Amino acid sequence: MMHEQPTAHWGAFGFVFIFAGLLYFNFAWFREQLCIVICPYGRLQSALIDDNSLVIGYDARRGEPRGKPHQSDSTSPSHSGDCVDCFRCVHVCPTGIDIRQGLQMECIGCTACIDACDDVMTRLHRPRGLIRYDSQTRFAGGTTRWLRPRTALYGVLLLVGAIVSGWALSTIKPATIGVTRITGAPYFVDAHNVRNQFLVRLLNKRSVPVDFTVRIDSLVPHQRTGLTEPVTVVPLGEEVRPLVLQVPRGDYAGPFKFRIVVSDAAGSFTLDREVEFLGPDAALLREEMEEKSREQSAAH
Repeated sequence: MMHEQPTAHWGAFGFVFIFAGLLYFNFAWFREQLCIVICPYGRLQSALIDDNSLVIGYDARRGEPRGKPHQSDSTSPSHSGDCVDCFRCVHVCPTGIDIRQGLQMECIGCTACIDACDDVMTRLHRPRGLIRYDSQTRFAGGTTRWLRPRTALYGVLLLVGAIVSGWALSTIKPATIGVTRITGAPYFVDAHNVRNQFLVRLLNKRSVPVDFTVRIDSLVPHQRTGLTEPVTVVPLGEEVRPLVLQVPRGDYAGPFKFRIVVSDAAGSFTLDREVEFLGPDAALLREEMEEKSREQSAAH
């Protein structure tokens, strides 16, 4: 149910409008050309299968020669095969191919031709399966070899893919952290400190509120402003908070790396990001401090 005008959400409205337009274009005009021209399924199929692969095919030994239903009697001089050349398999094919001409790249494996042919065979009281799932070897009268190098290789690749996918899913965290530098100067220098300013984005992927705690891991002494208290993020929400780090000029020895570590109150997970603290050349700061010290001494 809509509660606001489309102008209040131009991004979402534009996405839905464009996506609906593409769907209409596909179903109204492009149609089977999507499968034939754009979809890579057929090209992958032709590269991966062999004569022993399970595919949709037409049993030419049983179906040929084609003829009318009354010509199927084997005692008739004009005996024909089981195919009555009704073209039902062609009419129902979404890509418009004739499966009786053999496996083709445009076949998407929808099995509509199998259902149509089985319906005709049932009405004619003939065995179903004139068009069926089988191997090209079986259609030619041979025996399918199920164990072969290709299937072993595919099995190994499938296992590797399952292991990698399982590992990737196990590393998904229920939250994310993003750290960006606040727009403007990369650093600020005053009489006492070198200062860097950041924005920390906390995203909660859970369906319950989460309290995040943020700490800074750094070997350089520093003062922190912001994110000193736990931050509560609503379910599937996010919070963006400023973080300011100041390093005393006497402890600053040049740009350095530090880590921003985020964890939940229960300690069930930890996220961290490495960030660089920027600043001027430490030697220049020391020279400036020494010069000011000499000026103060001379004044006294």
